[in-house]
This record gives sequence, structure tokens and C-alpha cells, in this order.
Amino acid sequence: MTTQNMENLEITLGIEAHRFASKFAAEQATTAKSKQVYFNTLAVYAVHRYLKYLGIDTDLNESDCWNPILRHQWNVADLVVPDIGRLECRPVLPGETTVSLPPEVTEDRIGYLAIQFSEHLDQVQLLGFAKTVVADVIEVSRLRSVDDLIGELSPLPVVNPLKLKDLEKLFD
Repeated sequence: MTTQNMENLEITLGIEAHRFASKFAAEQATTAKSKQVYFNTLAVYAVHRYLKYLGIDTDLNESDCWNPILRHQWNVADLVVPDIGRLECRPVLPGETTVSLPPEVTEDRIGYLAIQFSEHLDQVQLLGFAKTVVADVIEVSRLRSVDDLIGELSPLPVVNPLKLKDLEKLFD
């Protein structure tokens, strides 16, 4: 994983990511669906690795895109963040300036993360995220910082609650 700064974060795609992507793509009936599943899987796996690196738990097995029936039926690239929700990890191919959102992913998401692929599919760059969407296409230039996403996913610090006797001291 390479990190120059949060705005230009690059993640290397290793053998394991491509192994999952190849396996899931091979299960599809058409070349177009295989390609879609391949890119979706790589995008989700890259975000999974990044969040794991940051110490944020994810659950690939609970993600719709890891379910063979759901990934066959829908164009999903979700990553479950336990106790928080589903993060949609949308692939952006080289030269593209927009993120396309199929209807099945425009609800029930905690956010949408755009993942730009390198030409050789050996690295991705996290371009930014949107917390909500109002259209089926997001302009990459309008995405919020990845830093904002991390703020959304990080739990709030636990503050020690005051005990009743501490409150009584305040009023004595």
C-alpha cells in the first residue's frame, strides 16, 4: 500500500485480490457480466484492505457482492462495515470522469467510494466519496475527500460518564 497523501492514496492489488475476482467472474454467464464482477470485486477488495490497514473492521462474507446469487443478479460492489452499514465501492476505469450507480445500490448505503483503476489493474486510487446520491451518476470532481469517509466510519470516542456522586459534588 502506498500513501503519498489522503487525496492521492494508492493501493496495490495483489494476487489474492485477482484470485477472488477471477473466481467470481468465471461464475458469470456472459463476458460483460464477468468483466463487471471482476472490477467490482477488485474495488471492494482494495477498500477492504485499506480499511483493515486503518484498523476498521469489514465483513466481506456479509457483502452482497460476495454472495454468488446476488452478484449474479445485481451490479453490486458493497463492503459491509459491521455495526455501521454497507459502503458501495464503485470502480472507475482509466479515463472515466464519472461514477455510475445502478438502481440496486442507490439506497441502503452509508456512502459511495470511487476507486480508479490503473491501466494494468495492479493498483487502484481512492478518488473520494459521496455520503448520499440523488442521481445515478456522480462526477468524480464533486466527490468529498477520503478523509471525510474515514471520519464517517470511525467510532466516536467513548467519554466516561459522570457518576451520580460526581454530579452531587457539582451541586454541593
